[in-house]
Amino acid sequence: MVADKIQNIRNEELNLIFKGLMIGTYAEVLVNMLPIISSIVIFAVYVSLYGEESLTTAKVYTVISIFSLIALPMRVVVYVLINFINAKASLQRV
Repeated sequence: MVADKIQNIRNEELNLIFKGLMIGTYAEVLVNMLPIISSIVIFAVYVSLYGEESLTTAKVYTVISIFSLIALPMRVVVYVLINFINAKASLQRV
């Protein structure tokens, strides 16, 4: 009886841990894909507004270099938010 209740609680905890790890994995993939997706969207919008002939290699390299520069700060913001949420949840448990 008691062992069954403990086992059920452990199974629920394992399911929650697994779900948390899956959410973390999805967030990691999204954070790593964000600069690529945003570059594609920006180039598509630029071409649709100004035409394909106005998109030069200099503009493309400039945009790619700027996105490379801001990729790390975007990742840091996501990690800080995750850590803040975890800290807030931990403080609520106390």
